[in-house]
Amino acid sequence: DASEEEILEQPAVKALLIANKIFEEDTKLKRLQGEERYEKRLKKVAPLVDEFFEFIHSIDIKGKDMFETLRKAVVYAMNQEGYLQTFLKDGEIPIDNGHCERYIKYVAKVRKSCLFAYSECGAEAFGRIMSVIWTAIMNGADPFYYVKFILEEWAKLEQNGVKDRKQWFANS
Repeated sequence: DASEEEILEQPAVKALLIANKIFEEDTKLKRLQGEERYEKRLKKVAPLVDEFFEFIHSIDIKGKDMFETLRKAVVYAMNQEGYLQTFLKDGEIPIDNGHCERYIKYVAKVRKSCLFAYSECGAEAFGRIMSVIWTAIMNGADPFYYVKFILEEWAKLEQNGVKDRKQWFANS
């Protein structure tokens, strides 16, 4: 039953609106090179980050009207303030770690798939091949051709009498 003005004055809503401005401004800089992004972040994004943390520090976390989830979020932001501002120190650092989280979900899927391997050796082999495949993907290589290349090189080693393949791959 609150008015729009009352809703916009709620601490959680206010903090979220400031955070949205931060992400909106940083998104505009996404296509810039690191040094230029760094310079523009200092001018456009850093003041918003300062505004966010000034607001966070102004919230009375001991107040009776404070919800526990908001209290935890505010305390977390206060405790992690330095880490949450790391992206302002270098234009190459992304504002969030969403790209990492997207890759991690595949690791979790592989781990779950390994539960259904018929043996421990099978699970280990599956884990290794998935590691090779994701290494290719994360480095911009086509996994099919990457695995094909590795298997062809491995076969050449066999033909040339190389016994210690692990050592050869470690050195190449």
